[in-house]
Amino acid sequence: MTGFVWITGMALWAAAIGLPMVWVLGRGFWQDVHEFGQSIDWLVVWNSFLKAAGIAAVSVILGFGPARLLAESRWKGGVFVFLLLPLVLPSYMLYYAWNLMLDPTTGLGQCIGQVPGLAGQMGGWSAWIVLCLWYWPIAAMLMGHGFRGLGTEVFERARLEAGGSRRFWIIVLPLMLSSIVPAFVVCMMMAMAEFTTFHLSAVRTIGTELAVVYELTGSSAAVARAGWPMLIAALAAGWILSRAAIGRYRGDDTVGVVSRSHSRSLWGWFAGLCLMSWIIPASLMAGFVREIGPFREYFVLHA
Repeated sequence: MTGFVWITGMALWAAAIGLPMVWVLGRGFWQDVHEFGQSIDWLVVWNSFLKAAGIAAVSVILGFGPARLLAESRWKGGVFVFLLLPLVLPSYMLYYAWNLMLDPTTGLGQCIGQVPGLAGQMGGWSAWIVLCLWYWPIAAMLMGHGFRGLGTEVFERARLEAGGSRRFWIIVLPLMLSSIVPAFVVCMMMAMAEFTTFHLSAVRTIGTELAVVYELTGSSAAVARAGWPMLIAALAAGWILSRAAIGRYRGDDTVGVVSRSHSRSLWGWFAGLCLMSWIIPASLMAGFVREIGPFREYFVLHA
């Protein structure tokens, strides 16, 4: 039965994703190079990798505490709902909401406008921060599953062998690597595929460069040819995720969900993230937007 499911799944993947990708890539590499004449600056490629890795790393760090709440709290359903709420707003809407504070009509916007070049830097930094605030719930949900696999006996034995921060670095963190690594890889690949937020903030990435290639050539094959570094990254990410899945689901016994009291700082951290990720942005949009036109344009764009 397992073999049949695997063969069926691979056949569906090949028909829906694999063969179309091979066809597009084949068109890009088989046709004459001079027909397109477009390529991506390698400096932009490496910067995109570094930006995506930084966003993923910060997202994993931010989501570590909420992941514990998702696995160990009595109110798992409520925590899960609050993890989903930041994802309701697209990342570019979150970017738009926070940049309302930088509008030239506001006091903060006037102060920033008096410093040459600061407005452009603020746009790039705000895009980076906004994406971290958008991806941490995804990292938390992925790592929450890993925390569920750490049974009560693991923590009881850990308290006997180490205390405080030493217990975290020596015992908890190594056991959580099988969940931390997939969460990092997923967030990194999603950040590398991000286009709209970086485009709005005028930050050059692989996505924005590929958009320029398509505008200049009008050819999907040219985009596939120029974006071949993403193929290597995707294959590496797929291999890492497959190895992590094999290690996790090989029949390891788990004790069950841990139920213990949580410190106020953990709940305060979770509340602060929710405040920054969707409560304040939603309030900013409600306060600054006073006409129905922008909402109508949003639904047209989002559709």
